[in-house]
Amino acid sequence: MAKESDIKPFEKGDVLVGATLLNDPDDDHAGDGRIIQYDNDLNKKGELWIEETEHLIMGLKFDLDGTLWAFEGHNIIKVSPAGELLEVTNFDNRMFSNVSFASDGSYILGEHANEVELPEGLFTTTLKRMPDGRLGDGNAYRYGPDGRLLETYQTKITKSMGVFLGVTCNVLSPDETRLIYLTETGNLVMQYDLVNNKQMDDLLALESEEMRERMVFWLSYTPDQRLLLSRGDHVQVLDAETGELGERFELGAFGFAAIHASPDNRHVYGGSFFTGEIVKIDMETGETVARADVGVQRSTAGIAEFPG
Repeated sequence: MAKESDIKPFEKGDVLVGATLLNDPDDDHAGDGRIIQYDNDLNKKGELWIEETEHLIMGLKFDLDGTLWAFEGHNIIKVSPAGELLEVTNFDNRMFSNVSFASDGSYILGEHANEVELPEGLFTTTLKRMPDGRLGDGNAYRYGPDGRLLETYQTKITKSMGVFLGVTCNVLSPDETRLIYLTETGNLVMQYDLVNNKQMDDLLALESEEMRERMVFWLSYTPDQRLLLSRGDHVQVLDAETGELGERFELGAFGFAAIHASPDNRHVYGGSFFTGEIVKIDMETGETVARADVGVQRSTAGIAEFPG
Protein backbone atom coordinates (compact mmCIF):
# COMPACT_ATOMS: atom_id res chain seq x y z
CA MET A 1 0.00 0.00 0.00
CA ALA A 2 1.36 3.39 -0.98
CA LYS A 3 2.35 5.70 1.85
CA GLU A 4 1.01 9.24 1.88
CA SER A 5 3.48 12.06 1.25
CA ASP A 6 3.17 15.28 3.24
CA ILE A 7 6.23 17.13 1.98
CA LYS A 8 5.87 20.93 1.87
CA PRO A 9 7.08 23.46 -0.70
CA PHE A 10 10.75 24.09 0.04
CA GLU A 11 11.67 27.13 2.10
CA LYS A 12 15.15 28.61 2.34
CA GLY A 13 17.15 26.55 4.81
CA ASP A 14 15.07 23.38 4.55
CA VAL A 15 17.20 20.25 4.85
CA LEU A 16 16.37 17.21 2.71
CA VAL A 17 17.65 13.75 3.64
CA GLY A 18 17.56 10.48 1.72
CA ALA A 19 16.29 7.87 4.19
CA THR A 20 14.87 4.77 2.48
CA LEU A 21 12.72 2.67 4.82
CA LEU A 22 14.67 -0.60 4.81
CA ASN A 23 11.74 -3.00 5.08
CA ASP A 24 12.70 -5.64 2.49
CA PRO A 25 13.46 -8.85 4.44
CA ASP A 26 15.58 -10.22 1.60
CA ASP A 27 17.78 -7.17 0.98
CA ASP A 28 19.27 -4.95 3.71
CA HIS A 29 19.70 -2.00 1.32
CA ALA A 30 16.16 -2.11 -0.08
CA GLY A 31 12.73 -0.83 0.87
CA ASP A 32 10.28 1.99 0.39
CA GLY A 33 11.97 5.09 -1.04
CA ARG A 34 11.74 8.18 1.11
CA ILE A 35 13.11 11.72 1.34
CA ILE A 36 12.58 13.46 4.69
CA GLN A 37 12.17 17.23 4.92
CA TYR A 38 13.43 19.18 7.95
CA ASP A 39 13.56 22.87 8.69
CA ASN A 40 16.84 24.70 9.33
CA ASP A 41 16.87 23.55 12.96
CA LEU A 42 16.23 19.92 11.99
CA ASN A 43 12.59 19.86 13.03
CA LYS A 44 10.74 17.42 10.77
CA LYS A 45 8.33 19.02 8.30
CA GLY A 46 7.28 16.17 6.03
CA GLU A 47 8.16 13.16 3.91
CA LEU A 48 8.13 12.33 0.21
CA TRP A 49 7.51 8.64 -0.55
CA ILE A 50 8.80 7.46 -3.93
CA GLU A 51 7.05 4.31 -5.11
CA GLU A 52 9.22 3.89 -8.22
CA THR A 53 12.38 3.09 -6.25
CA GLU A 54 13.57 -0.03 -4.46
CA HIS A 55 16.99 0.64 -2.91
CA LEU A 56 18.88 3.36 -1.06
CA ILE A 57 18.22 6.93 -2.19
CA MET A 58 21.54 8.76 -2.12
CA GLY A 59 23.61 11.73 -3.28
CA LEU A 60 21.05 14.52 -2.78
CA LYS A 61 21.98 17.83 -4.39
CA PHE A 62 20.19 20.96 -5.63
CA ASP A 63 20.86 22.15 -9.16
CA LEU A 64 21.21 25.79 -10.17
CA ASP A 65 17.43 26.14 -10.62
CA GLY A 66 16.58 24.74 -7.17
CA THR A 67 15.51 21.30 -8.34
CA LEU A 68 16.54 18.51 -5.98
CA TRP A 69 18.38 15.58 -7.57
CA ALA A 70 18.81 12.18 -5.92
CA PHE A 71 19.92 8.75 -7.10
CA GLU A 72 18.75 5.15 -6.70
CA GLY A 73 19.99 2.20 -8.71
CA HIS A 74 19.85 3.31 -12.35
CA ASN A 75 17.34 6.04 -11.53
CA ILE A 76 17.74 9.79 -11.24
CA ILE A 77 15.05 11.37 -9.06
CA LYS A 78 14.07 15.02 -9.45
CA VAL A 79 11.89 17.01 -7.03
CA SER A 80 10.73 20.56 -7.72
CA PRO A 81 11.04 23.42 -5.19
CA ALA A 82 7.27 23.04 -4.76
CA GLY A 83 7.93 19.59 -3.27
CA GLU A 84 6.48 17.79 -6.30
CA LEU A 85 8.10 14.63 -7.63
CA LEU A 86 8.95 15.58 -11.22
CA GLU A 87 10.41 12.32 -12.49
CA VAL A 88 12.15 9.07 -11.69
CA THR A 89 14.15 8.27 -14.80
CA ASN A 90 16.33 5.31 -15.72
CA PHE A 91 19.38 7.19 -16.95
CA ASP A 92 21.67 5.40 -19.42
CA ASN A 93 21.31 2.12 -17.50
CA ARG A 94 24.20 3.11 -15.24
CA MET A 95 24.43 3.28 -11.46
CA PHE A 96 24.99 6.98 -10.89
CA SER A 97 25.07 8.34 -7.34
CA ASN A 98 26.48 11.88 -7.43
CA VAL A 99 26.46 15.02 -9.56
CA SER A 100 28.13 18.39 -10.03
CA PHE A 101 26.52 21.25 -11.95
CA ALA A 102 28.59 23.47 -14.25
CA SER A 103 27.83 27.12 -14.96
CA ASP A 104 27.19 26.39 -18.66
CA GLY A 105 24.23 24.14 -17.81
CA SER A 106 26.08 20.85 -18.26
CA TYR A 107 26.50 18.42 -15.37
CA ILE A 108 28.92 15.66 -14.43
CA LEU A 109 27.65 12.36 -13.06
CA GLY A 110 29.83 10.00 -11.05
CA GLU A 111 29.33 6.29 -11.73
CA HIS A 112 28.88 4.51 -8.42
CA ALA A 113 29.88 1.04 -9.63
CA ASN A 114 32.96 -0.44 -11.25
CA GLU A 115 33.07 -3.87 -12.87
CA VAL A 116 34.73 -6.41 -10.59
CA GLU A 117 34.19 -10.03 -9.67
CA LEU A 118 32.28 -9.87 -6.41
CA PRO A 119 33.52 -12.13 -3.60
CA GLU A 120 30.91 -14.76 -2.79
CA GLY A 121 28.94 -14.13 0.38
CA LEU A 122 30.23 -10.58 0.89
CA PHE A 123 27.06 -8.69 -0.07
CA THR A 124 23.59 -8.83 1.41
CA THR A 125 22.01 -6.70 -1.30
CA THR A 126 21.31 -7.14 -5.01
CA LEU A 127 23.31 -4.73 -7.14
CA LYS A 128 21.70 -3.28 -10.25
CA ARG A 129 23.45 -4.37 -13.44
CA MET A 130 23.65 -2.94 -16.94
CA PRO A 131 21.89 -4.71 -19.84
CA ASP A 132 25.15 -6.49 -20.71
CA GLY A 133 25.38 -7.88 -17.17
CA ARG A 134 28.19 -5.65 -15.94
CA LEU A 135 28.05 -3.46 -12.86
CA GLY A 136 29.64 -0.43 -14.55
CA ASP A 137 32.89 1.28 -15.47
CA GLY A 138 33.50 3.59 -12.52
CA ASN A 139 33.86 6.64 -14.76
CA ALA A 140 32.55 10.20 -14.71
CA TYR A 141 30.39 11.55 -17.55
CA ARG A 142 29.45 15.06 -18.67
CA TYR A 143 25.96 15.58 -20.04
CA GLY A 144 24.40 18.61 -21.67
CA PRO A 145 21.22 20.29 -20.38
CA ASP A 146 19.27 18.11 -22.83
CA GLY A 147 20.70 14.90 -21.31
CA ARG A 148 23.02 14.22 -24.26
CA LEU A 149 26.38 12.69 -23.40
CA LEU A 150 29.15 15.19 -24.13
CA GLU A 151 32.28 13.63 -22.63
CA THR A 152 33.47 10.49 -20.88
CA TYR A 153 36.19 10.84 -18.26
CA GLN A 154 38.00 7.56 -17.61
CA THR A 155 38.63 8.27 -13.97
CA LYS A 156 41.03 6.35 -11.78
CA ILE A 157 39.38 4.85 -8.70
CA THR A 158 40.82 3.31 -5.57
CA LYS A 159 40.29 0.20 -3.46
CA SER A 160 37.50 0.41 -0.93
CA MET A 161 35.60 -1.77 1.49
CA GLY A 162 32.78 -1.92 -1.05
CA VAL A 163 35.09 -3.53 -3.64
CA PHE A 164 32.81 -2.56 -6.55
CA LEU A 165 32.66 1.18 -5.82
CA GLY A 166 33.70 3.73 -8.44
CA VAL A 167 33.23 7.52 -8.36
CA THR A 168 30.95 7.90 -5.34
CA CYS A 169 31.29 11.68 -4.82
CA ASN A 170 32.46 14.51 -7.06
CA VAL A 171 32.77 18.30 -6.92
CA LEU A 172 33.99 20.85 -9.45
CA SER A 173 36.92 23.10 -8.62
CA PRO A 174 35.81 26.74 -8.41
CA ASP A 175 37.23 27.47 -11.89
CA GLU A 176 35.55 24.29 -13.22
CA THR A 177 38.79 22.96 -14.73
CA ARG A 178 39.14 20.00 -12.35
CA LEU A 179 36.89 17.26 -11.07
CA ILE A 180 37.74 16.47 -7.45
CA TYR A 181 36.34 13.13 -6.39
CA LEU A 182 36.71 10.02 -4.26
CA THR A 183 35.77 6.39 -3.83
CA GLU A 184 33.90 6.00 -0.55
CA THR A 185 35.88 4.19 2.18
CA GLY A 186 39.04 4.47 0.09
CA ASN A 187 42.03 6.51 1.24
CA LEU A 188 42.40 8.92 -1.71
CA VAL A 189 40.94 12.22 -2.84
CA MET A 190 41.61 12.22 -6.57
CA GLN A 191 41.43 14.84 -9.30
CA TYR A 192 40.88 14.89 -13.03
CA ASP A 193 41.87 17.53 -15.59
CA LEU A 194 38.62 18.35 -17.40
CA VAL A 195 40.27 20.66 -19.93
CA ASN A 196 42.76 18.08 -21.23
CA ASN A 197 40.69 15.01 -20.28
CA LYS A 198 43.38 13.28 -18.25
CA GLN A 199 44.01 12.03 -14.75
CA MET A 200 46.01 14.22 -12.37
CA ASP A 201 48.11 13.38 -9.33
CA ASP A 202 46.08 12.57 -6.23
CA LEU A 203 45.12 15.58 -4.15
CA LEU A 204 45.27 13.63 -0.87
CA ALA A 205 46.47 10.17 0.17
CA LEU A 206 45.78 9.11 3.75
CA GLU A 207 48.06 6.54 5.35
CA SER A 208 47.38 4.93 8.71
CA GLU A 209 47.53 1.50 10.28
CA GLU A 210 44.05 2.17 11.66
CA MET A 211 41.58 1.54 8.82
CA ARG A 212 39.05 4.13 9.93
CA GLU A 213 41.67 6.86 10.07
CA ARG A 214 42.46 6.52 6.36
CA MET A 215 38.88 6.49 5.01
CA VAL A 216 37.20 9.30 3.07
CA PHE A 217 33.45 9.59 2.44
CA TRP A 218 32.15 12.86 0.94
CA LEU A 219 33.13 16.32 -0.30
CA SER A 220 31.26 19.61 -0.09
CA TYR A 221 32.28 23.20 -0.89
CA THR A 222 31.34 26.13 1.33
CA PRO A 223 30.25 29.37 -0.40
CA ASP A 224 33.67 30.87 0.40
CA GLN A 225 35.28 27.89 -1.38
CA ARG A 226 36.56 25.89 1.58
CA LEU A 227 36.48 22.24 0.57
CA LEU A 228 35.10 20.04 3.36
CA LEU A 229 35.97 16.35 3.59
CA SER A 230 33.96 13.82 5.58
CA ARG A 231 36.19 11.31 7.40
CA GLY A 232 33.63 9.24 9.30
CA ASP A 233 33.60 10.92 12.70
CA HIS A 234 34.68 14.42 11.72
CA VAL A 235 34.82 16.95 8.90
CA GLN A 236 38.13 18.47 7.89
CA VAL A 237 38.98 21.40 5.63
CA LEU A 238 41.01 20.23 2.63
CA ASP A 239 43.06 22.74 0.64
CA ALA A 240 41.94 22.07 -2.93
CA GLU A 241 45.23 23.38 -4.33
CA THR A 242 47.85 21.86 -2.03
CA GLY A 243 46.00 18.88 -0.55
CA GLU A 244 46.84 19.99 2.98
CA LEU A 245 44.38 19.20 5.76
CA GLY A 246 43.29 22.02 8.04
CA GLU A 247 40.60 22.81 10.58
CA ARG A 248 38.65 19.87 12.01
CA PHE A 249 35.02 19.69 13.19
CA GLU A 250 33.74 16.75 15.23
CA LEU A 251 30.53 15.04 14.08
CA GLY A 252 30.13 12.16 16.53
CA ALA A 253 30.75 8.43 16.61
CA PHE A 254 32.23 6.94 13.44
CA GLY A 255 29.69 6.42 10.67
CA PHE A 256 29.06 9.91 9.29
CA ALA A 257 29.38 9.63 5.53
CA ALA A 258 27.07 12.27 4.03
CA ILE A 259 27.86 15.94 4.69
CA HIS A 260 26.62 19.22 3.27
CA ALA A 261 28.08 22.71 3.66
CA SER A 262 25.31 25.20 4.37
CA PRO A 263 24.82 28.18 2.04
CA ASP A 264 25.10 30.36 5.16
CA ASN A 265 28.88 29.75 5.10
CA ARG A 266 28.86 28.89 8.80
CA HIS A 267 27.27 25.49 9.32
CA VAL A 268 27.81 21.97 8.04
CA TYR A 269 25.32 19.11 8.21
CA GLY A 270 26.30 15.49 8.71
CA GLY A 271 24.35 12.26 8.42
CA SER A 272 25.37 9.00 10.09
CA PHE A 273 24.83 5.98 7.88
CA PHE A 274 25.24 3.66 10.86
CA THR A 275 22.72 5.25 13.23
CA GLY A 276 20.50 7.57 11.20
CA GLU A 277 21.49 10.61 13.27
CA ILE A 278 21.59 14.02 11.56
CA VAL A 279 23.64 16.84 13.10
CA LYS A 280 24.17 20.52 12.38
CA ILE A 281 27.62 21.83 13.35
CA ASP A 282 28.54 25.48 13.84
CA MET A 283 31.98 25.81 12.25
CA GLU A 284 32.74 29.01 14.16
CA THR A 285 32.31 27.40 17.59
CA GLY A 286 32.56 23.68 16.78
CA GLU A 287 29.30 23.08 18.66
CA THR A 288 26.47 20.79 17.58
CA VAL A 289 23.51 23.16 17.41
CA ALA A 290 20.77 20.79 16.18
CA ARG A 291 20.08 17.05 15.96
CA ALA A 292 17.51 14.74 14.40
CA ASP A 293 17.14 11.02 13.73
CA VAL A 294 15.65 9.45 10.60
CA GLY A 295 14.62 6.39 12.60
CA VAL A 296 16.37 3.85 10.37
CA GLN A 297 19.91 2.51 10.59
CA ARG A 298 22.12 2.16 7.47
CA SER A 299 19.77 4.29 5.41
CA THR A 300 21.02 7.91 5.51
CA ALA A 301 22.83 8.33 2.19
CA GLY A 302 22.42 11.94 1.16
CA ILE A 303 21.73 15.37 2.64
CA ALA A 304 21.23 18.82 1.09
CA GLU A 305 19.98 22.25 2.17
CA PHE A 306 17.65 24.27 -0.08
CA PRO A 307 19.43 27.53 -0.89
CA GLY A 308 16.24 29.44 -1.59
